[in-house]
Amino acid sequence: MTVVSAYHIKKNLKNKNILPDSQLIYNKLYKTKKLINRKKLALIFNISTTIHKNIFYKKLKSMEQNGMIVSQSKYFYTLPEFLKFFTGNIIGHRDGYGFLKTNISKQDMWISIENMKLCIHGDFVLATNSFSCKKNKIETKIIKILKPNIHAIIGQCIIKKNQILVVPYDNRFCFMILIISKVHTITNGSIVSVKLLRRSIRKSLALGQILRVIGHAMNLKLAIKIAIHNYSISDVWNQNIHKELNTIRCTSLSKIDFQNRVDLRHLPFITIDDDYANDFDDAIYCHKINSSTWNIKIAISDVSYYVHPGSALDKEAQKRGNSIYFPSRVVPMLPEQLSINLCSLLPHVDRLVLVCEVKLSTEGKIISYYHYEAIIRSHGRMTYSEIDKIWKGDKLLIKKFNYLLLEFNNLKNLYTCLNQSTEFKKGIFFNIIEPKFVLNTNGKIKNIYLQCGNKVNKLIEFCMILANTVSAMFLVKFHESTLFRDHDPPSINNIIKLKLILKELNVNWLIEKNPSIFHYNHLLKTISHRKDYHIIQLLVLRSLKQAVYDSENRGHFGLSLSAYVHFTSPIRRYSDLLLHRSIKYLLKNHKNYLSKNNSLIGRFHYNVNRISKIGNLCSITERCTDEAVRLVFDWLKCDFMHDKINHSFQGMIVSITSIGCFIRLTNFLIDVFLHISKLNNDTYIFDAQKYMLVGRYTGFKYHLGDILHVCIKSVHMINYKIEVDLLK
Repeated sequence: MTVVSAYHIKKNLKNKNILPDSQLIYNKLYKTKKLINRKKLALIFNISTTIHKNIFYKKLKSMEQNGMIVSQSKYFYTLPEFLKFFTGNIIGHRDGYGFLKTNISKQDMWISIENMKLCIHGDFVLATNSFSCKKNKIETKIIKILKPNIHAIIGQCIIKKNQILVVPYDNRFCFMILIISKVHTITNGSIVSVKLLRRSIRKSLALGQILRVIGHAMNLKLAIKIAIHNYSISDVWNQNIHKELNTIRCTSLSKIDFQNRVDLRHLPFITIDDDYANDFDDAIYCHKINSSTWNIKIAISDVSYYVHPGSALDKEAQKRGNSIYFPSRVVPMLPEQLSINLCSLLPHVDRLVLVCEVKLSTEGKIISYYHYEAIIRSHGRMTYSEIDKIWKGDKLLIKKFNYLLLEFNNLKNLYTCLNQSTEFKKGIFFNIIEPKFVLNTNGKIKNIYLQCGNKVNKLIEFCMILANTVSAMFLVKFHESTLFRDHDPPSINNIIKLKLILKELNVNWLIEKNPSIFHYNHLLKTISHRKDYHIIQLLVLRSLKQAVYDSENRGHFGLSLSAYVHFTSPIRRYSDLLLHRSIKYLLKNHKNYLSKNNSLIGRFHYNVNRISKIGNLCSITERCTDEAVRLVFDWLKCDFMHDKINHSFQGMIVSITSIGCFIRLTNFLIDVFLHISKLNNDTYIFDAQKYMLVGRYTGFKYHLGDILHVCIKSVHMINYKIEVDLLK
């Protein structure tokens, strides 16, 4: 908040009983720099009547709840910065501790289990930091709850001795809820929405009231609904959105839309996506100019032409941050009229695009690049598997798409060029094998198969990285503020921890404190022949930091790039839409570009402060999306394994904790939990440094990568945990 002049306060004092606004109260506390009793504050502002005092005191309480001011002792107020206090939102953890998300730190602040007893997930609190001798680290202490979490909690009913207990499906709430009033429609296992009436009347128990019954049996549709509720995901469009959509022609384009655009409809662009994709952001066309030069045109849907800064569509897209792809359902960032129709690069229809055109040497070096507005007509909607089969000589597909065979051949030759290029092998490229779930009509897992990316996936990944890289170069060149995709180097602690674990796995990683991309790639190449390759690869991945969106360009460690942005998916990521506006702004305001005569509708210049706030929001929504989708897949896995209780399987240890280890089943790539008490013939102790369990008496060790045979003992559908026994 800004500080106003003393003149306004003096003017206010002359007007008896005229209540000051928040700015004047803030200003007075800022100048005083110490605690002031509310009665003294009332005298300063010349408030004398009982009615006006009560209104004034309510104003102070409201400012405190919003985190603008803080109180200490009884009704003594000051500003948070003078007491080194700060405000933020509580993020609970299933193990009892938590984190505080604040605006003063990019890193979430750790909250101990003891301090979490004073609050719950979702509370907005006043806090301070202190050093914990017991934990030997800085921890956050909760001073006061400013805005309690009053949102309903969804959970499953357990009826015991005529009492109804509700277990929250959101495991960030580490307590059960005792229902104080009976509901006749409730049965054991009913899924309900609950309002908290009183928190923690005793350890791990709160009081609540059932608002409504959501269902009596869990299914995929309900699992998605719970995930949407738990992570406060917006999945409905308000009236303002519908009004704006009515002003947009969502069926076809007109000549007005084509003005000042480069017409590329004659070129055979194609889209290449997964089998089940329904929104197509990008299309590609390439050809060889001569023996040493490639021309690659990457056409990206021009969403910024339709979604303008400050519009209702823009505000909602920014709030959502990204589209969310649940199994069998999509929660889009933009309404379907845009995301799967007008903005989607559907085959054989005219579409507006922003093109990134790159001239590339056969060694993979960038010769030149251009951005410009264009209109294209996709000549084919292809999938990764289809093109891979065509490259391998599938006669039926070759006959079906014979009119695109030249393009497929060009793409194959481009892949060979890029795959051999040292320029495209600087980053860390993991060979991740993921389980792919095939669902039946009832929304249950019918089959699981292991999916590993083919050459076509890799080609498109290369092309998207290329477009993102040159787009970042363009913005950096002209010092235009934008949203960078930053990936910071790993911390020293993570590197030391990884080295110790690798040593226990007989992998000697010869590095010092600051490993480069070369060290990581050399490590992955060294262990590529091992049976536990995918486990070690997972450990390496865990040692790296998470990429974030930020206004500050810190480079991308994982790709070994000095600058990186997201350009290629504006239908499903707000960061990309923002970048398109920045690129258009530069094209409009700098000479000597191919697109200098374009209208560049949707261009916008962002200042650093606004970019920083949007970047923080995009990072948060991205994390919430990942967790929400994981929640649904965890339910699907539990539902699938529920029919396999007492069945035996082989698996590999992929993670070890102080209370047991997680084992990834070989056939399904589903993680199950083996409790430490189930281990054979000894009492086991967790070695946190070497990441293993050691028998106290026998010295027997359980390491990462060990192969075990287990039997499915129980499946907990509420907390999504599958427990197993060890077979002897």
